[in-house]
Amino acid sequence: MKKLAIVFYLLALIGIKPPAQKYNNSSSFKSDSGYIFIDGGKLFYETAGDGEYIVLLHDGMVSHEIWDTQFDLLAKKYRIVRYDRRAYGKSSDPQANYSHIEDLNRVFKQLKI
Repeated sequence: MKKLAIVFYLLALIGIKPPAQKYNNSSSFKSDSGYIFIDGGKLFYETAGDGEYIVLLHDGMVSHEIWDTQFDLLAKKYRIVRYDRRAYGKSSDPQANYSHIEDLNRVFKQLKI
């Protein structure tokens, strides 16, 4: 019983996170955002900065916002692109079978990367 209590205690500790820092979006650069229309839906994207391209991809159960801090920092020297995969963030839910690679290719083509 004591071991079970320790396991629950450790699991509770895993869920404890430091307080989130408020994201300050007062950047000196202008970002550009919009939607890329795909079969049965749309993908949200955002770009900022100038220079060589860096494309930021999210995974799991998050959205493009996971890159907020890095987006600002990297946009000072690079052309940054981030987008929401289907069913995440501001992108629409999939209406049919799809491929993440094909979607990424559509983003590249639309933004002329």
